[in-house]
Amino acid sequence: MDTNTPLILNTRYKASDLQKLPDGPPYYELISGTLSMSPSPTYQHQRILRDLFFSLHSFVKQNDLGEVLCAPLDVEFDETNVYQPDIFFISNTNVAVTKDPKIIGAPDLIIEILSGNKYHDLNTKKYFYEIFGVREFWLVDPKKKSIEVLESSDMEFLRYSYAKHHGEVKSKILDGFSINLSNLID
Repeated sequence: MDTNTPLILNTRYKASDLQKLPDGPPYYELISGTLSMSPSPTYQHQRILRDLFFSLHSFVKQNDLGEVLCAPLDVEFDETNVYQPDIFFISNTNVAVTKDPKIIGAPDLIIEILSGNKYHDLNTKKYFYEIFGVREFWLVDPKKKSIEVLESSDMEFLRYSYAKHHGEVKSKILDGFSINLSNLID
């Protein structure tokens, strides 16, 4: 597939095909070999992303723990699964996954802010994050005004922290990092 080849939506694609697409927008993810176009995020989604990103980035930078990045940036888990998580953290000990121009392998922590097509975030992506070794997964649901923090245990996510409407959630892998829900989602 070259940049002049039209997309055929019922075709199975690989990570190498995704790299041949013109730079976005639109942005695509590769979910089990199927191209999925990411819809434009909402104002609320971007506001939450901004506040979470800056809080996490400040904490990680202050403690010299690694790197915090955000979409749109490809994270390749295997040849048929390339996602653009909203926010992700890569620890200093996991820096080998950074292979410019993308990430190849599992970040330590991923945050997804639910909007648009949340089916993939809640099911498909969650499953692949589990089996490919993401250590911690945050699900932010602006409609329910909740944040759920899941920790990896034997390739399965278990709830570690949860808040709805108010309260605080904390990270398992980033000791001392927490978010007050009332300051994030109103």
